[in-house]
Amino acid sequence: MAILLTGSTIVHAQTNPPTDQELLENAAKQKLNWFAGLHFMVGNPQGSYRDSLMKLGLPGTGYGFDLNAGYYFDPVPVAIVGEFGMLFSGGDHVQRLLTSPSGFTDTVDYDSQVLNMPLTLSVRVQPNIANWVYPYAEGVFGVAITNSSYTISATHAGSERTESKHSTDADLKYGIGAGLSVKVAEIVTLPNSVNRILLDMRMRYLWGGSTTVTRYRVLDNGGYEQYQATIDPSNIIHFSVGFVAQF
Repeated sequence: MAILLTGSTIVHAQTNPPTDQELLENAAKQKLNWFAGLHFMVGNPQGSYRDSLMKLGLPGTGYGFDLNAGYYFDPVPVAIVGEFGMLFSGGDHVQRLLTSPSGFTDTVDYDSQVLNMPLTLSVRVQPNIANWVYPYAEGVFGVAITNSSYTISATHAGSERTESKHSTDADLKYGIGAGLSVKVAEIVTLPNSVNRILLDMRMRYLWGGSTTVTRYRVLDNGGYEQYQATIDPSNIIHFSVGFVAQF
């Protein structure tokens, strides 16, 4: 009796682990949805807004910064961005040394300041070009808060006394903007973590309603004069340049 044994050959395919270069390339292809940025900002009031500020003795241009954060729906080319900014729109600082009847020398600081603080939400159409360039156009809606303050700080015999006066107003803002973000650095942590740093440049034109700006001007005798101007419309252009981190 003959017995025939049949067998099958089993082949084990052995795959090589990915190289560091392949891991880097795969990580770089990831879509990063969250982002946050810090920008230097210049505000240029338009028309009657600019004229009214200059009549109050304030500069026609404000300088400051803005902070923003948002979510990018990549691969859908849409992003939502929230932003808070501070524009310093002029002020005074005077310091005097005054001799009191008791013989002490008092240091008195007089400060006045006007701040414009935009708080906005925007929706962007923002294509992603090879995870490298991100041009965008946006619609913007929000509010701008104008805060005017006058503060006296006096130091007498080691103790400090402070008096202040504030005036605040707000107006609605809406507008359009356009910008461009370009990748300047990519931070990859193997095996699959990546962050990007972008250089971001942007311009916005914002239309605004009626707002009241108060100006406290420091006088030679240490007192102050108060001026007010009601402005309508309060249109302004914002130029911003800064860095954005994607994560």
